[in-house]
Amino acid sequence: MESHLPEEEIILTLLAGTPSAEQPRIDAHLATCGRCTAVAASYRSLLGALGVPQPSEPVRNRLQDRLRQGVRLRRFLDRLLTDSAWQAEVRRDPRSALEQYRIEPTPQLVAALLEIGQVPGEEEGQIDERVNKLWAGL
Repeated sequence: MESHLPEEEIILTLLAGTPSAEQPRIDAHLATCGRCTAVAASYRSLLGALGVPQPSEPVRNRLQDRLRQGVRLRRFLDRLLTDSAWQAEVRRDPRSALEQYRIEPTPQLVAALLEIGQVPGEEEGQIDERVNKLWAGL
């Protein structure tokens, strides 16, 4: 199984937040791993669209936190949509489930999770709409 760079590490690299000692290792991996290169290209495009070539320290910290939360939420949703035991646990205690993924349980996120209800058997459009509400609550 090929090892990949964590998305958070790729994001920090693009924001020039990676310690210089780590940069050669990350550059070497990105030169040989198509998946990580594609992830980096996606985030590079996002950062380019935002027009944030060298953000100030407070802005960079907020952006890094937002991107980390987004990565964590994506992992959370991947598991939610594929693991019925996890779905049941999330329905029982959405706040605790979010905290397990180190996602701040905002009122919007908790409300969106409670609204998801029974994911299996729902129409795909309904699931997409509810997942979009989760992203909006981040």
